[in-house]
Amino acid sequence: MEFHADEVVIGCDAFRIYRSGKMDRLHLHLPARVPAGLDPATGVTSKDVVLDASTGLSARLFLPTSRGARGSSSEKLPILVFFHGGAFLIESAVSPLYHGYVASLAAAAGVLAVSVEYRLAPEHPVPAAYDDAWGALQWAASARDEWIAEHGDVARLFLAGDSAGGNMVHNVLVKLASSSHPAAPRIEGAILLHPWFGGNTPVEGEDATKAKEMAMIWEFRVPRHGRRRGRPADEPDGAGRAGAGEPPVRADARVRRREGLGGGAGPRVLRRRGRERVAGEHRVVRVGRGGARVLPREAGVHQG
Repeated sequence: MEFHADEVVIGCDAFRIYRSGKMDRLHLHLPARVPAGLDPATGVTSKDVVLDASTGLSARLFLPTSRGARGSSSEKLPILVFFHGGAFLIESAVSPLYHGYVASLAAAAGVLAVSVEYRLAPEHPVPAAYDDAWGALQWAASARDEWIAEHGDVARLFLAGDSAGGNMVHNVLVKLASSSHPAAPRIEGAILLHPWFGGNTPVEGEDATKAKEMAMIWEFRVPRHGRRRGRPADEPDGAGRAGAGEPPVRADARVRRREGLGGGAGPRVLRRRGRERVAGEHRVVRVGRGGARVLPREAGVHQG
């Protein structure tokens, strides 16, 4: 059977992937850039900050201007580091979808949010996104930015992300769990919203055709030498699991649905696979209707 390099192997309304390895991001899904500044709808002010000029890593910070019932304007806020979704291939922290979502989240939760503009594949294959996630967390914890230094409480540091961003949260937690560095940031909690994980075995409710497409997209985001279906690249080399004899994950991590970011059968499959992944790896998880929750090791393991 003859194959052509310009043959479309994956086509959807957001992008096309060709057999040659080229990808087109389609015009209707190229995110417009929402300018930073005051959002009248939420009362949240945002600004853009370059975190690493050598890689282009940046972030959009969101600061609620009115604390309301959350406390006085002089009280320091928890810091939430957020990673957007998009299959590691599309979307942006400054798109209308994610700017609006994180602004509303900052206002409702009363947090200083750091929404990370990480590098995308295929131009920057994974693990570039993982490196950016780790770098952004360290930057936020360092409080080098004046907003974080003045308004943020680095002792209350949280992670959150949806889809690919949820996968990145998981990666950071695993790296933290295997880190023996005394200066490693301490995470108070983490939320994985429809985290995107691959796997060889379909989960309940997963369409076989869609699962095959997802597997192809999954492999497209990593270099050819890193394509390992049995051990997907969401597990970084050298990052230990929080199992026997290893440091526990120091976070309360929940796998949840993402209000305001879509729904349907696909996200339900992502949520189910995410719960199974977290439960299977960390062994310190309570799994129930509310999500998969990583507990302190001394709490033991509870299922149901």
